[in-house]
Amino acid sequence: MKLYPEHKKEFLFLGICLLLTAGLFAAEKLDAEPWMCAVGYALLYLLAGGEVFLAALKKLFKGRPFSEETLMSIAAIGAFCIGSYVEGAAVLIFYRVGETFNDMASDNARDSVAALMKVCPESASLVTDAGEKTVRPSEGWVGDIVAGRPGEKLPLDGVVVSGSASIDTAAVTGESAPRFAEAGTEVFAGCLCLDGALRVRVTAEYEDSTVANMIKLTEHAAERKAKTERFISKFAAIYTPCVVGAEAVYAIAMPHILGGGWEACVRNALGFLVVCCPCALVLSVPLAFFSACGRATKSGVLIKGGATMERLAKVGAVVFDKTGTVTDGRLEVASVVPEGIGEAELLKYAASAEHSSKHPIAEAIKRSCGERVGAERVDVFAESGGRGVRARVDGADVLVGSRRFLKEEGVSGELPDAGGATAVWVAVGGEFRGFITLRDELKPDAEEAVRRLRKTGVSRVAVFSGDAPEAASAAAERIGADEGVGGLLPADKCSLLEKEKERAVTAFAGDGINDAPAIAAADVGVAMGALGSDAAIEAADVVLMGDSPSRIADAISVSKKALAVAKENIWFCLLVKAAVLVASALGYAPLWLAVVADVGAAVAAVANSALNGR
Repeated sequence: MKLYPEHKKEFLFLGICLLLTAGLFAAEKLDAEPWMCAVGYALLYLLAGGEVFLAALKKLFKGRPFSEETLMSIAAIGAFCIGSYVEGAAVLIFYRVGETFNDMASDNARDSVAALMKVCPESASLVTDAGEKTVRPSEGWVGDIVAGRPGEKLPLDGVVVSGSASIDTAAVTGESAPRFAEAGTEVFAGCLCLDGALRVRVTAEYEDSTVANMIKLTEHAAERKAKTERFISKFAAIYTPCVVGAEAVYAIAMPHILGGGWEACVRNALGFLVVCCPCALVLSVPLAFFSACGRATKSGVLIKGGATMERLAKVGAVVFDKTGTVTDGRLEVASVVPEGIGEAELLKYAASAEHSSKHPIAEAIKRSCGERVGAERVDVFAESGGRGVRARVDGADVLVGSRRFLKEEGVSGELPDAGGATAVWVAVGGEFRGFITLRDELKPDAEEAVRRLRKTGVSRVAVFSGDAPEAASAAAERIGADEGVGGLLPADKCSLLEKEKERAVTAFAGDGINDAPAIAAADVGVAMGALGSDAAIEAADVVLMGDSPSRIADAISVSKKALAVAKENIWFCLLVKAAVLVASALGYAPLWLAVVADVGAAVAAVANSALNGR
């Protein structure tokens, strides 16, 4: 764990308090005047425990009489009253040691947010008619042009309008491999230009930028408490007054039952009180979740709180949207099926006819044909409302579009079926010449995502899509999912999710605005954050800042580890307390041992949480 300056000062102060305690103890053993020792210890108590006493009083006046500060104050003052000065000082000093370790762990966990705050540069180069002007990122407006130079971070989200460069997106998406950005590429605030210069048109003001949203999501994550956290908080609220009552009964009743001295019974009762302090339990559980949230954030995965982590750890089924989630949303030519001409010639006619169309299918065909596109003379071009195109290529009339479009245009003969795949049919000179099938390309880690999910214990993976049933089934088969269901409207996805949830805790991952209802309906909603819609991100419990579906497995693994650490902390604290509690009640554990056991349990739990959050 990182040691902050304020923590160094606190440890130095507590070290001085320990030296003063040792000095007073030595003076006491050298037969110094008792009243002088008492005054010295009283001043030491005020020095070391002033903050503890003040916090106890404040909480008492606010109606919280059984706080951990109250327990420590009672133990210290009780020890002072029976003359156990050193043990009372130990209560205060070691309690503050434990609190300092807790603060260290919390501050280290919050480093992830602080790191995000530093992602964006403090200034932006605004391009104006008069030249470049340096402004704060918060002064940039949608539509402005900002400059990105080699070695500088982009100040705002936007779209590249000119220039090209390799950009490092690790701070935003967690991806180690640089991306190439050119005109038309979407970029985010905090991305580092490695080489080349860019001009970027701003698409979101600073407070709405990707990084600003990451900071908001991470900061608000702590507000969502897990069931384990809520249980421990309620448990402590009941447990603490019971402990105080039991300690009072023990101190009063035991001298009459056992016939022992009051002083010994009070000392045992104070040890009983200290070791039963619930601070280790109350602190260690939320720290386990918060540390894990910080660890996930550094990897580009935002998990909205402990409650989400608890559900993630129990996920048994994962459902993916298809387009944009397991596929990259860009169509590619899958097969060319000619009729009476060669494949290359069929592709050449189709690409030439589509040369002026911006439809995704047209773009895929042109990419497949490559440099041959445009070599032919195209005299006529007409697009028919998404159904197809007409063109005259090298004097031949060419039709490219749906089967229905070709039929309506008078193409004779039987047009073969494409087996449910996305396809276009081609006619040249009024005669059918073949068809071209297309498919979404899988994201590079889509298959790996399913394999890794299986390893985390997910037993069922499915693909839901609004695309054709055949396309959904094909995508599911290619990534190794159990089922692919297509032809679904947003409401249909929600209905099917309800059935999935009856069988297991279910996560749904999507990226578009049409996925928002299903994301909200799932036990755990996952949004592809960097490229996802605002509606999907808002509805989600988990946001993947990168474009990699395999990070869902990372989120589940982190959550399982966090839940395991929280349980380890709980059981460790309870076992230590139970052992010392029995020894204290029987008079075998001095007050200082009870203090060390309580603080030691808290420090061990905090350290366990912090180490597993790295």
